[in-house]
Amino acid sequence: MKNFLKFHLFPWILYLIGALIFTWPVALNLGQKVISTRSGDVWQHLWNQWWMPYSLLELHTHPFHTPLIFYPDGVNLYFHALHPLTGYLGMPLQGLFGLAASFVLVQFLQLTFAAYGCYLVARYLTGYYAPALVAGIIYAFCPLQAELLNLGQLELTSIEWLPFFVLFFLRTMREDKQLWLNRVLSALFLLALSFTTWYYTLYALIFSGLYLLWAAIGTWREWRKIWPNLLKRYAGFFLIWLLLAGPLLFLTIRDQARGGTQASQSLFTVIYNSADLSGFFRPGASAIWGIFGSQGSPEVRGQFLGFAVLILAGLGLVVCWKETRLWLYIGLIFFLLALGPVFHFTFDPDWSQANGKAEEGIPLLGQLLYAIPLGNIIRVPLRYTLVVMLALAVCSAYGIGWLSQRKWGKSNFRMQQAAPLQETEDIRRGSFRTAQFSLIVPLIAGLVVFLEFLPVPRTLADTTIPQFYYQIQDEGRLNDFALLELPDAASPKAMYYQTVHHHPINLGYISRKPASYLYLENIGVGRTLFNLQELPRRDIVDWPNMPNVPVALAAAGFRYLVIHPRYYSPPDWKFMSDRLLEIFGKTAPYYQDSELVVYRIPSLTNATPDAAKIIPILGDGWSGRIINDGNVTRSIAKDALLALTNPYNQNLATSLTVRVQSIQQPRNLRVMLGNRELLSQKILPDQSEINLKLDLPPGQTRLNFVAEGADGKNPSLVFGVFTINGQ
Repeated sequence: MKNFLKFHLFPWILYLIGALIFTWPVALNLGQKVISTRSGDVWQHLWNQWWMPYSLLELHTHPFHTPLIFYPDGVNLYFHALHPLTGYLGMPLQGLFGLAASFVLVQFLQLTFAAYGCYLVARYLTGYYAPALVAGIIYAFCPLQAELLNLGQLELTSIEWLPFFVLFFLRTMREDKQLWLNRVLSALFLLALSFTTWYYTLYALIFSGLYLLWAAIGTWREWRKIWPNLLKRYAGFFLIWLLLAGPLLFLTIRDQARGGTQASQSLFTVIYNSADLSGFFRPGASAIWGIFGSQGSPEVRGQFLGFAVLILAGLGLVVCWKETRLWLYIGLIFFLLALGPVFHFTFDPDWSQANGKAEEGIPLLGQLLYAIPLGNIIRVPLRYTLVVMLALAVCSAYGIGWLSQRKWGKSNFRMQQAAPLQETEDIRRGSFRTAQFSLIVPLIAGLVVFLEFLPVPRTLADTTIPQFYYQIQDEGRLNDFALLELPDAASPKAMYYQTVHHHPINLGYISRKPASYLYLENIGVGRTLFNLQELPRRDIVDWPNMPNVPVALAAAGFRYLVIHPRYYSPPDWKFMSDRLLEIFGKTAPYYQDSELVVYRIPSLTNATPDAAKIIPILGDGWSGRIINDGNVTRSIAKDALLALTNPYNQNLATSLTVRVQSIQQPRNLRVMLGNRELLSQKILPDQSEINLKLDLPPGQTRLNFVAEGADGKNPSLVFGVFTINGQ
């Protein structure tokens, strides 16, 4: 029990206190505020935390597809930063304390267990207690983690599983006792990484491959005897992981192969998000460097290694070279990977894809990684710095241990693999001076490192949700209606607000957007209709007239139009206000506060059918608009599609009239409804008029206009403005 208190409980308490200080003052605002971010990522990740238990307990489905965003299509979440394991593990906290509070509590636990995991690795390798405690501080409270907290990316702040994987992987490869247990635990912690983020899964696999290569090279003289055993141990844990993670890995790769997600990244994006050499030595805002004027800026991106850490790790490399050279090798490889495809000494936030300056430089190892299959989906190489910090933490533990020993005056000290806890033995023998140095040196080192990494007090964001969303919480079931939220910039907040009202929304803010979304097949309306600022201008289908917009929205399943004014510039908001006046007249908003302006869309259930409300949409085959003396026309080469949507729940008798002119020679025009011919008429070079009488059923009707004998390359028929009337 005494050993448990010292070697486990005390580190937990120490690191939890560190987590509270590192995120200060969010602990004082538990349940009310979260760490503010430069982007909308924190609101996205709050949604993630809510979605995991909601999909399981309410929808009884897997979490990798959601119908609640990007309405009506929904979206696959295989390439989204979903962190399902974090969401499931956080369910008890969410049930007890609510979403916002549980989100912060999860961050505290991530920091605590990340530090504890690294402490276990360092203690296993060095045999030292206090220096291993400092190693945990170096890894968990590093500037990269501080930056990830500032970004609100909960799956990336889940750095705790990586050191646990490293610990049991090393035991698998180096020890004979409990081999199968270590194999299984290695696979399970790698699986935990896979169900948190594929980024850190890749880091773990690269680490394991580098270790295997190192071990093979180091034993090449006895390769016949040692290599089969190495490969057998490696294959043991790897196959267990592959068996467990294989289904998710397969579905993720399949989603990319089918083009359902825009997962691949441009070379510019990857280079822009790579580390620069000077950034490793450029401190940001911290309790120490803030005194000297250092502060956060676009150039400070969390890759600072820490001068105290570099000194301690350098000392460890010098005095314990045999034990630390593996970590130097691993650290250097990940250092190169963090630099990305091209070497840059400094980072320029103003780089752009247009000027091409980012791509100029010395090609690096990341260039090869980008070129391999699926290698171009890794967007932020800078985060490879995490493994660099782990390597530095281990080397620093060796350095601190040696420094503590030197204070005892033992000149013949030589660290051994998994050595006994020497400082504990000296304390037990009553050497007070020895005990002092064994504790004071790590204490000073840990305090200096923590203060060098400690950011200035965090900026917090309010998690209050507008009352409107609570009002509609119990209105209808999940699929009864959707919310049209505008503009796109409001997507992260709209997702967070959905955690209260639970109804589908048109927007979405995810890591990799779907290749296409918001094309409503049932009414033939594309995304442009719903961005009210970009409604199409007058065309051969004279749509939309502004008062008809509510009909289209109702037909699409929307019950509320929710506008977020603060996401518009003043000129844009003036334009939107004028457009809302055109659409809804002088009708007062259904709801309005400092955050929202909400209009309720009139239902079509009891509305009188009106042909003027039919929604016409041009499909494929039409040329661009041709404007001549104020008249609008479009041509077709071979055939073209016109979709007509009846928004009502009953058939609607309609007539469709349009003037058509053939080019150069008379040509027969056929109008097809599926395989059924509705009209066949000869069109002359002089204008002809066609008239169709239609009985439109509810939903969409697709008409195909076919020019017989046309070559499909050159314009054959020119159409004027379609007129739609009731019969």
